[in-house]
Amino acid sequence: MRLLAGLLGLTGVVLLPSCRPDAEPAFPDPLADYQPEPPNPGFETMVQAGEAAAKDAGSLLDRLTWTPGYRRQAIEKAQRALSLLRKAQAQPIEYVYSPQSPLNDRVERSGWRFLGMTLLWSAEDAIEKGDGKRAVRDLLTLFRLAWDLMGGDALDVNLGYTMIQSVVQKTWQQHSDLSPEDLSALSDGIRRILENAPSVHQALRHEEAAMLAAVQLVQDAFVSGGLEEIQRSLPDSTAPAFQYLRSLKDKPQREQVEYFQRFAQEARDRIAAWKRVASADPSEWGEIERPTGERPWRRLAMHYFDASDRILPEYAYALAVSRLIATDAHLLARLKAKKPLPNNLQSLPKSIRIDPYSGKDLMFRVVGTGYELYSVGENRRDDRGSDVDLGDRLDITAPLRS
Repeated sequence: MRLLAGLLGLTGVVLLPSCRPDAEPAFPDPLADYQPEPPNPGFETMVQAGEAAAKDAGSLLDRLTWTPGYRRQAIEKAQRALSLLRKAQAQPIEYVYSPQSPLNDRVERSGWRFLGMTLLWSAEDAIEKGDGKRAVRDLLTLFRLAWDLMGGDALDVNLGYTMIQSVVQKTWQQHSDLSPEDLSALSDGIRRILENAPSVHQALRHEEAAMLAAVQLVQDAFVSGGLEEIQRSLPDSTAPAFQYLRSLKDKPQREQVEYFQRFAQEARDRIAAWKRVASADPSEWGEIERPTGERPWRRLAMHYFDASDRILPEYAYALAVSRLIATDAHLLARLKAKKPLPNNLQSLPKSIRIDPYSGKDLMFRVVGTGYELYSVGENRRDDRGSDVDLGDRLDITAPLRS
């Protein structure tokens, strides 16, 4: 009897764990599946160039107004970094993306922005002084930097887009001062850059990692009780999201885990939707359907995820402008060399003559002794070369050449 009782007692001890409730689920690792690209010397040197530019620029890095004197100082301070950048560009560059907390400042990105400004100013100066070779060298270095940045995340894409937009605003009109040889070199150089440009899918993949890094940041702060630092970095409009997170502390851990799982899933779903759009020809790119309803992380998603919505529009614009400038340089070289203009653009490589907004050749017309050249623009409609309609973006037009 004592033996039987002992066995029953032992059996009872063994059975106890099966009566316990399931263990609380663990908080997810949003970036567990992210695999960065292998390192490559070109990108490593490009990063060194950005870091060197930020260091050498000193107080100029954050300057907002630029007199001619400050511009000259900036160009001088950028020379060491520009030497590194050109060394990087002498080889293939594959953007190696490492997800980081959105609270971290990336020094190299500030340096790249500084290099973009100095390259543009140097090109302007070279054109004014009749040094076409230097102008073309600086412009091609700028275009290459801009397109290498198109392989990063949404902030990198925006930086590359801004650099290309600055050429439109500052030097494009003055390309008529370049010689036929320099114009041909500019056209050929941009063509080669575009033929090796990163895919927009690469930027979307990297932006997904950036979004998930933001989810990780909020999750870590929630678990550690450090939400205040993040809240201080965000607009006041996000306050209700932090109020909810503080109330979530009193809920079971499975509800807390589910919150962050769903928060991360929204990031993945949004990028998956953009990837489906990007798989079509750029002429067919449109919008995606966004989540509806009052998700408790909605205000955080607006801040951390909405930059992804700019990737395709900025990529398409940069592509259209780069092709326009390359095609314009080719045509302008012929015009200045007193060679007959073509009747159409069919003799040019597709890499520079196709309008991403239409999927067809850029709009081109011979006008007198010159020509008109433009892209149909974001509305995908031929507005006959008009680029102004109460602020609406219509056609993207090259300067009128005659």
